Amino acid sequence: MEPATLNPAPQGHNNPPVDPFDAHSANLADWIEQARQWLDGAPIDNVKQAEAVDTLQDALRKGVKAADDARKAEKKPHDDAGKAVQAKWLPIIEPAERAKTTCDAALTKWRNKLAAEQAAEAKRIRDEADRIAREAAEAARQVDRANLEQVEKTEAALQTAQTMTKQADRAERDQGKRLGLRDNWQITGFAETTDADGMPIDGRGLLLRHYLKTRPEELVEACLQLARRDVLNGTRAIPGLSIENLRKAA
Repeated sequence: MEPATLNPAPQGHNNPPVDPFDAHSANLADWIEQARQWLDGAPIDNVKQAEAVDTLQDALRKGVKAADDARKAEKKPHDDAGKAVQAKWLPIIEPAERAKTTCDAALTKWRNKLAAEQAAEAKRIRDEADRIAREAAEAARQVDRANLEQVEKTEAALQTAQTMTKQADRAERDQGKRLGLRDNWQITGFAETTDADGMPIDGRGLLLRHYLKTRPEELVEACLQLARRDVLNGTRAIPGLSIENLRKAA
């Protein structure tokens, strides 16, 4: 901590450059240099030093505010120009975007209907293939291997079942692909489930237990974010946390 007297008029303060940026840059650079001299890691140990650092802090606060005000003033014409461009273009873009989104919704509804029909057809083929396969397997157990006609009928039925199974596999793989649909997995709510006794289980509790087991650190950090918000809003006691008032200079 430097014991020297704080310079109340940094270099460039009395004769600032004409350009506002240069003026504020020079002003802040001088105050920052004095801060380097004073703030060397040594603690403040007397009133004189504290008053000097308080003066330095006030000068920096005022310098930063003045520079930021100048930045805003210089930036304002660009902001205004940007707003003018937005005001010009958005009235034609936004309605068209809404119309496009409505087209998406209508097509999605139609294509999902076709995909559901595809899924139903794939299930029908699968069920029929399973039925034929079961019947063919039963017939194979009972067929007279000395009877060629029975053997041929049984093998033909098994072949039909295999062919239909392949058709069902292909239909399930192709669902939605030729309809312009893409996967869009989303969380739509909490799952409804029950325990061994048939009593309902709260999906929220299951969710918390899952992440407490699989990603505990991230879950704790999410809880800490909520806790920090509560502390800022006045909460002074939260289970599991130590909350202290660590005062700092204004």
